Amino acid sequence: MATTKTTTKSFADAITAAERDAALKASKAQTELSELRDNIERWNDAYYEATGVVQGMRARFARGIETATPAEFAEALAAEERAKLLANKHINNTNPDGEDPRIQRAERALPPSDKKVAKAVASALLEANTFPAAQVFSTFADVRALVPTEADAPVLIVSQSESSWDGTYTDRQYKRRDIVPGVTYSATVTVTLYRRPEHRDIVPERIVRALRKVGGEVLNPDSLNVLMRSVGDGLEKDEVRFTVKQIEDPNVDPELKARRDDWYASRRPTLSTGPQSGMDIFMGLGR
Repeated sequence: MATTKTTTKSFADAITAAERDAALKASKAQTELSELRDNIERWNDAYYEATGVVQGMRARFARGIETATPAEFAEALAAEERAKLLANKHINNTNPDGEDPRIQRAERALPPSDKKVAKAVASALLEANTFPAAQVFSTFADVRALVPTEADAPVLIVSQSESSWDGTYTDRQYKRRDIVPGVTYSATVTVTLYRRPEHRDIVPERIVRALRKVGGEVLNPDSLNVLMRSVGDGLEKDEVRFTVKQIEDPNVDPELKARRDDWYASRRPTLSTGPQSGMDIFMGLGR
């Protein structure tokens, strides 16, 4: 991937431009996903209708009633087979009545459309002064090709490669949202630091501590690996990628946060003694 070295001002402008392009791409992907859902619903309706027609013909034939010609029956069978393939009800689909795998693939391929977690991580690192003198950027765009100049170092970028999940990492595993949405989020981020040799490098423990100070948690914090390499002109590049299990939006509505805290406080006896039932586990009361 070719890199473009920019000054800090043009670097900020380049990130803004990249985010604008990324937002358009994300919007287009969401539109295509919505169209796919509509098409699959239409194809399913057509499949059940075509199946009903064929079953009706078969039933009448079984009773010796010739209400359809061979050509009409062949046309009905062809329409049923076509609808079956479009609706993904063919024999190779191991779960024809479950969520359509085409939707699952499209959802997994959705580009990120926000930077809530990246922004919260950047805010926590700034608050803890983890990287003194560094100019900090947060983004959901792919800015790997952008490199600041040596004179502008150190520059820290927190980039988010997936959309924020409204809830914790556990919520995401069970595909559920937080009880009170808009407070806590989870996502995978990459922290990239461009620095000169005399600047502080990335130490994962410092990042983990900074996030914990604001209530954030990192998945497998003891397994974070920093990739280091020289990018020329006196610049070093440090990079670490990790999943944020949970972190609060630093700009969260205080009323929302109070509602969420009250909700958990009202269930503290259950939380302190662990899950009491399958429903408690499902609702995440033991997390």
